[in-house]
Amino acid sequence: MKKILIADVIKAVEYDKEQEIIAISERFNIDLEDADYLYSNFDKNRWEDVINAADELNVDIIDIDEHDLDDIEEMGASGSIGSSMGDIEYEYDPASDEYNVDINFNRGGSANYQLDSDTLLEFDAGGGTYYNANIRGN
Repeated sequence: MKKILIADVIKAVEYDKEQEIIAISERFNIDLEDADYLYSNFDKNRWEDVINAADELNVDIIDIDEHDLDDIEEMGASGSIGSSMGDIEYEYDPASDEYNVDINFNRGGSANYQLDSDTLLEFDAGGGTYYNANIRGN
């Protein structure tokens, strides 16, 4: 009799999971595969963050992981940094787990770099000073 009860419990849990995935799919207007990915990989309170990050970065939901969300929470998925040296634009790349940084210098020319979130935070805090000390010479 216990085997039947355990089997019934397992079926009930699987049914509840399937119903939750369907509800996620309907709530966020996403396919079942993406809903299953959210259900299996993130806490409920992060689902909307994952979807927003994927939309902002124009990537699939399954391309976003917990590390990506942590990085994006620090600097955003994309943005700009004010600096006296020029216009600095950045965008997070989930494939490399780094930010693509484009600098258009006021004196002409441009540069492209890939920076991790910690380096981008330092760059944001120090701008031109950080660039001259840590990036320019490398």
